[in-house]
Amino acid sequence: MFTFEKIRAVIQAKGYRFFDAGQFNLNIIGVRTNNSQSNSFDDHLLVVYRDLAFQWVVKQYPITTDPGKPWLLKPMDPKGCAVIVPGQYIDIYMIGIHGRSKPAARQYEALEQIGKLSYVRDNNHDSLIDFTLWKDPKNIFQDILKTNIHRASKWSVMRAIETYSAGCQVFQDPNDFEEFMGICRKSRELRKSNRFSYTLLMETDFI
Repeated sequence: MFTFEKIRAVIQAKGYRFFDAGQFNLNIIGVRTNNSQSNSFDDHLLVVYRDLAFQWVVKQYPITTDPGKPWLLKPMDPKGCAVIVPGQYIDIYMIGIHGRSKPAARQYEALEQIGKLSYVRDNNHDSLIDFTLWKDPKNIFQDILKTNIHRASKWSVMRAIETYSAGCQVFQDPNDFEEFMGICRKSRELRKSNRFSYTLLMETDFI
């Protein structure tokens, strides 16, 4: 489904930037599935780049782009649980720390949000993601809420999201996450830049 040709065509059809210059110039792309039921890792993270031999590489990982069920039922913010709006966000992340407000033992290296993303707030206190919210521009706001790209459990592949995401983009498998972070570190080394862009698409964009 997610071939190099299809990914590039979808990105370009939307008028977004597709990064193709140099080695390890990463296209980091989230794909949110049509399933509005929360709490499962049913979304995808794609990483598309040229390797050291300038050959195209496409990596695909299971993630969530949605909040977990507990945060939808009982949001941290009384206005509702934050959900990232599909779009392209340039230089929005850096290799930094996830969990800065937590004890040091629970902090780890991840892609940390450093610029404003667009969000809506889901505040009907059920387990479904309301995919209609961002159709009304009045529901959309921009902020830095530290919705990082990080992992769930350090030790195992999680079956349910639960409290691991309050709006972040979260890897299901810690080994996948470590591979992804290795790619990001190599990109930082070769590009001499610690800025990473992110594009969030919907599954329907590929139909």
